[in-house]
Amino acid sequence: MTIGEKIRTLRTSSHITQNELASQLGVSAQAVSKWEQDMTAPDISLLADIAEFFSITTDELLSAGKYRTPSGYRNYRARLLAVYEEGGTEEDFQKAKKAYEDVIISGDANVEDYLMYGYLYNCRVRRDIEMAMRYYEKALVDGKETRGQRWFQTHQQITMLQCMTGKGDEIVERWKTWYGEEPENYQACLAVIWALYYSKRSAEALTYIEQAEKLAPNEYDVLLAIGDVLGGENGVGKYCEAIKYWKKAFEINDDHADALFAIAYAYEKLGEYEKAIDTHRYICQWLDEKGYDIGIESSFSEEKIIELKNMIKTN
Repeated sequence: MTIGEKIRTLRTSSHITQNELASQLGVSAQAVSKWEQDMTAPDISLLADIAEFFSITTDELLSAGKYRTPSGYRNYRARLLAVYEEGGTEEDFQKAKKAYEDVIISGDANVEDYLMYGYLYNCRVRRDIEMAMRYYEKALVDGKETRGQRWFQTHQQITMLQCMTGKGDEIVERWKTWYGEEPENYQACLAVIWALYYSKRSAEALTYIEQAEKLAPNEYDVLLAIGDVLGGENGVGKYCEAIKYWKKAFEINDDHADALFAIAYAYEKLGEYEKAIDTHRYICQWLDEKGYDIGIESSFSEEKIIELKNMIKTN
């Protein structure tokens, strides 16, 4: 098999046109056509690029033997996806991404292409989660001796990530074990509370918030967590009680707007739209006084004010 025949076999088995191959290699379609007809041969400087494009070695490209398309791959982009899935690099991800984007942008994509493009990102997410957990665990090990605020926040980040991936029950048990080992540590108790909250098991967290309040009654993080369990998005719906805790949290530490957003949310759930509007106005004022650039937070509050005013008009 000549190199021209091999390029044609590789190209057709990958379901790409001469124009697409030419575009990837930075040559003309006529040049590719001449290669495949053995009228000319690719410049030696292009051999590595051609081999890389088809995910083969230069030796495979130049060998006289007949090239046999690997079974299981419907096209070149599917092969690139398989390379990345089986431990490929970031460069392999970018190659597969570009191959799918090219066919989508050209309008030639089919259902399988959309499915596999989504699956490519699925593989990426799985890797990103594994990487995040690896470094979260490293933060726990390296920070255990000093146990600073960032070390404790790492527990919450692990909780949110595990709950997002359907491992909420697992992380609840992990933090319960920690709290069992250190029953006087409010942070361990708080880790259990957050795990139950993000796992949508806030009713179970009620006994733990009583324990946390006894251990650290004036701790900002504790007050915020109690408010969330009582009236947050995953809470038990006790909005009036939640507001009291959030207000106390903000009084203790007014450097964060989390409690303010939570209060506005609770007022809205209670149907007290005017109070919700006043809270969002205060958030905008607070952001300005703190010197924050006008961004997502203020835009959110400004939009909520308009939305709440319209709700008042329609009620």
